Amino acid sequence: MTEVPALLVYDAEEPLGALKRLLDDQSISSHRVHSCNEAAQELEQWKLLRLVFTDTQLPDGTWRDVLTLVSKAAAPAAVIVVSRFVDVPLYLDAIESGAADFLVPPFVRADLAHVIRCVVENLPRTEPTRVYAVGLGEIKAGGRMLS
Repeated sequence: MTEVPALLVYDAEEPLGALKRLLDDQSISSHRVHSCNEAAQELEQWKLLRLVFTDTQLPDGTWRDVLTLVSKAAAPAAVIVVSRFVDVPLYLDAIESGAADFLVPPFVRADLAHVIRCVVENLPRTEPTRVYAVGLGEIKAGGRMLS
């Protein structure tokens, strides 16, 4: 399997369809799955840096199920929950449950790059550093922003 820096878990096209298009525009490789079951299969194969963007509701679960799957994965990963609308109780629940961040549309390129940079910098480092292009610069897995 090729390296996939971002896994997107969503069934309905929006809001994560817009997010995928923005990631693609920034040359951030992403792969989409439609359910928790498909996410579990993908997570078993991944060995490198992982960002997981998940919708709040999926056909076979919720963001919380994705968070549980990722917590059991062999390599560290960060889960970013994406909601269709601002929901403060859901935001607090997601962050307190271990999500790295919580996003709502509209997605702005600079804001998304900042979120990704912060999340990647906080990932535990378990392998030699690998560098990925992230639109506005390069980011080391588990490291600091490079100029």
